[in-house]
Amino acid sequence: MISKAFYRRPLFYASFIVIAIGVSGLYSNLQQKAAYARSTIVYAGVLERPNDCENLTKWDSYAKVRYQEKVYVMKITRSNCESLIQDKVVVRFDHESNSLFFPDEKFVGQIASSAAIALIGLIIAFIGWKRM
Repeated sequence: MISKAFYRRPLFYASFIVIAIGVSGLYSNLQQKAAYARSTIVYAGVLERPNDCENLTKWDSYAKVRYQEKVYVMKITRSNCESLIQDKVVVRFDHESNSLFFPDEKFVGQIASSAAIALIGLIIAFIGWKRM
């Protein structure tokens, strides 16, 4: 049976969920950054690309690329879309995690947002702890 004290601290307990989401995102993004650092430059074939690079939307900002008989779906930006005009594109491939990256990918924004989510969770936990 759950004690009555549990119901008085929902903000405190909910903060652990936010912290867990932030920390897991941070871990995942740091793993991707490490995979990018150890990747090598290769050429991959372009299977599908957006029709218009100027008006990319959330729904068509993906491209299908083939490397070593595997098809990868990659999220693209406008700068990456311009390089998809040819049949082959320069990408970075990590053999350990079988991941493809564009050569100019940055992970700073993703790492910062995950850390911010974890920090918000800590602030919520502090506020919830002070109210107990």
